[in-house]
Amino acid sequence: MGPVQASGAGILVGGQSRRMGRDKALLELGGQTLLARCIAALSPIVDPILLVGGSPLQSAISGCRVIDDLYPGTGPVGGIVSALRALGPGTHLIVACDMPFIASAVVHLLLDMSTDEFDAVAPRLDGRPEPLCAVYNHSGLQPLESFLLHGGRRAGLALKEIRTRFVDESELRRADPELQSFVNLNTPDDVLRWQPS
Repeated sequence: MGPVQASGAGILVGGQSRRMGRDKALLELGGQTLLARCIAALSPIVDPILLVGGSPLQSAISGCRVIDDLYPGTGPVGGIVSALRALGPGTHLIVACDMPFIASAVVHLLLDMSTDEFDAVAPRLDGRPEPLCAVYNHSGLQPLESFLLHGGRRAGLALKEIRTRFVDESELRRADPELQSFVNLNTPDDVLRWQPS
């Protein structure tokens, strides 16, 4: 069975940003917000792009539609479920807004590996899954929502509840040799470290 085309994307922007102390999506890196960087990477590849759990300010700045997090306070799994519900049938890219270096080659690699046989295609780095730069099929919605409603909160464990195809580091490096697509910024020090000189 051939690769499946992505029919939309959800950017998770509703986190509490405890370690950052402010809205990560609107932080600037090299004169551009983290959210704008994500949108710039994804918009040539997927449409529509929805902001999950975001604010009217984020919507006004980005021009993207904001959808509610159906399960606020439940972490990224709630955001993934909310995105899949809103986007409907098809295969969708789900990313976190604090990953500002997503390479289009990585997105294409994940999409090329996606087929109807899988509910998700997710990177695996150092043996650990990366659920927040991954492709999800709408077919995974029901088991993911069941995992959430039974108290599951860790997105990495949620991937074990669905048919997930993992993409290992050696394959990912062909698309992104330094694996910068998977850098996420959690603290002010992270932002300083990655600011262009």
